[in-house]
Amino acid sequence: LYQNVHFALGAVVNFLVTVLFSSSTFLLNIFLQRVYQFTPTQVGVLLFPQGVVYGLGSMWAGRLSDVVDPRLPLVLGLVCFSLVYYWLGSISPVATAFALMAMFCLRSFSYSCVNAPNMLMSLGTLPEDKVGMATGLFSVVRGIASMVGVALSASFLESRREVHMLWLAQEQGRLDLPSQWTLTSLGQLFLDAGDVASLAHVKAEAHLHAMMQAEASLTAYQDVFVCSALVSLCSILPGLLRQSMSQIRWNSKNVRVTLSHHLGLLRFFAMPQMERRFLRSAVPLEAKKYIPIPFETLIHDFQAEAMPPDISGKPRQGVLISVTQNKNLDNITAL
Repeated sequence: LYQNVHFALGAVVNFLVTVLFSSSTFLLNIFLQRVYQFTPTQVGVLLFPQGVVYGLGSMWAGRLSDVVDPRLPLVLGLVCFSLVYYWLGSISPVATAFALMAMFCLRSFSYSCVNAPNMLMSLGTLPEDKVGMATGLFSVVRGIASMVGVALSASFLESRREVHMLWLAQEQGRLDLPSQWTLTSLGQLFLDAGDVASLAHVKAEAHLHAMMQAEASLTAYQDVFVCSALVSLCSILPGLLRQSMSQIRWNSKNVRVTLSHHLGLLRFFAMPQMERRFLRSAVPLEAKKYIPIPFETLIHDFQAEAMPPDISGKPRQGVLISVTQNKNLDNITAL
């Protein structure tokens, strides 16, 4: 199946998009609770509309793919993916709930615009008896991509958080005066709240450390979302390389196809001169000496040309035979 270029490119797009969507779904739940201090119920309310948008978007993208080139909604979805992740990469802790909901809905709409046309272009070029297996492979790829996306995003998030924490600690040590002023202001705030001086100082340091952690976490999330936008941009290329085979109109009844040398074998041998009507059955028998593959699984063609007589003076002819597997011809015929 992966020898079919359209199916292989579709699997690549499917893998990349699923990695992006599953990783961001996992991170957004934690992001909203840690950065915005939302409760799980509030997070559920914010994320609920995206399910409705995904369903409506899938129907719209499917109908649109039936009347226009499916690459149009596919590329539209990938571009929207890039935009929404870039938007998430510039998010701040003061963003409104409406802005967050708009981002999540655009993310789901982008996902729906990619799935339907990508599936259509991937399965539409396969023989009918291969569609079931291809659908199963798509589901397997989607499952693997979900696990890989969550693992990679979590690891990348933690590494970026550590980098930003180290950078903030270095900046705090370099900017000693502003740091002391911040600690003094925080200590005075806790003193005014009724704490003793020693406890106020400890609370001030703990609060400053918590602020640095929150800033490092927010910046790390932004880094992940910006990288997701870059990956989404890269996935546009395999999307543009696709072409809906249903859109092709041949101008001729005859089509010449050149197979890669990886998909076939060429052999040359000499055999006794005989009438051409006997060659069709004699050549495969002679070719079995040189091609150790059951001929029942192969399709072949040959050319025979006269050669000078052998040492004993008997007439002979040279035969050039080419073979490929039957399934390769089936794939070409399905196009």
